[in-house]
Amino acid sequence: MLIDPERRCCRVVTGAVGPKPVVLADTTRSLAANAMPPELGAIRAEIAAVANEHDPVKLHMAAVTVGRAIGRALAAQ
Repeated sequence: MLIDPERRCCRVVTGAVGPKPVVLADTTRSLAANAMPPELGAIRAEIAAVANEHDPVKLHMAAVTVGRAIGRALAAQ
């Protein structure tokens, strides 16, 4: 995850849900626009779509991990 407000740059990526890490473009746009973490359900849905993952446990764990990373990154700002 990258959040750099000075450069107006943000990128959210997740791994461990497929053969390679994937960029979460919708989550990135939402975070950049609102400076607030997106809803967990939205993160989960995007991971399912971009990683083509359907295991509910993997999806939940990945979404929670991304949500926590976003929260920590925002708290460090």
